[in-house]
Amino acid sequence: MEVFSLTGHAKATRCYGWSYGDPEQFITILELPPVTSAQTAVKVGVAYQIRRGKT
Repeated sequence: MEVFSLTGHAKATRCYGWSYGDPEQFITILELPPVTSAQTAVKVGVAYQIRRGKT
């Protein structure tokens, strides 16, 4: 997990990013509600990946 400070974004001041899998894939999540921490960013990212896999 990497945490990035953002400048110039209209609403977000932080972004969370990490890699996973083989081959390696990357995901980034803006800190916008409901994302308020690294933990909630991971929950949102995992939920997205699960939904994406079912479509």
